[in-house]
Amino acid sequence: MEIAFFPRWIFGGMEDGRRRHLNYCLSAITLAIALPYLRLIPHVCLFQWLLGIPCPGCGITSALVAVCKLDFHTAAQINVAALPLALLLSFQVFIRPLTLRSSSKRLESVIDRSSRFISLLASCSLCLVWVAKLIH
Repeated sequence: MEIAFFPRWIFGGMEDGRRRHLNYCLSAITLAIALPYLRLIPHVCLFQWLLGIPCPGCGITSALVAVCKLDFHTAAQINVAALPLALLLSFQVFIRPLTLRSSSKRLESVIDRSSRFISLLASCSLCLVWVAKLIH
């Protein structure tokens, strides 16, 4: 679930590891900046429309905006999966740049493993939300 929006060529001849960390960081920042504007797009859930079953991600944008306002209670009410997703995005913004300043492969490895764990947590949360929506 690590989000990387930017194509490789944007970063020129940068080493792969550094390019990846920078891409994750900049992608998370871009998403954070876009969140308020994404809420302005009329809601059409293609998942619900095409399959006729609830979408696990419905409400994520509104919940992430609530997290940005530090309103965790509202975020959890809208879609509890937004909390680990917000943790993942925060991790990408604040921790990934550490690898750009360091040449430690050990630090890079720890950050990569931590990011994968938080990604797994966010993905499992989305799946659990989906199962709960399907049951109700």
